[in-house]
Amino acid sequence: MPSGRKRPPHERERRRGEAELLRQIGQLQQALTSRAVIDQAIGVGVVIAYARVQPNQGWEILKEVSQRTNIKLREVAGHLVQWPACTWLPPDIHSALDAALHYCKPSAPDDPPPADTGA
Repeated sequence: MPSGRKRPPHERERRRGEAELLRQIGQLQQALTSRAVIDQAIGVGVVIAYARVQPNQGWEILKEVSQRTNIKLREVAGHLVQWPACTWLPPDIHSALDAALHYCKPSAPDDPPPADTGA
């Protein structure tokens, strides 16, 4: 369209509508990404509580279960997040979790410092 002419009103409305849809799509993509990260973090928390391991071990176990089962990490995390409430875990994930835990030595609680005997 030549630069001196105004766009028809319906075209301006259409462009505004497109811009609004693009904005909404961006927000939805961000929300989905945030949800996946939160589910993964909570999934690690479930592993940490279940196995009594350190957070870095929890992440490694979560990744190991994902690799052993060929299930996306976010899906494994989603199952782990639901596990405490529904008390059921898909058998392939449960066996992979047990196998991963077998290779991961649970961390012992910190030993208290030695008592000062005053000697």
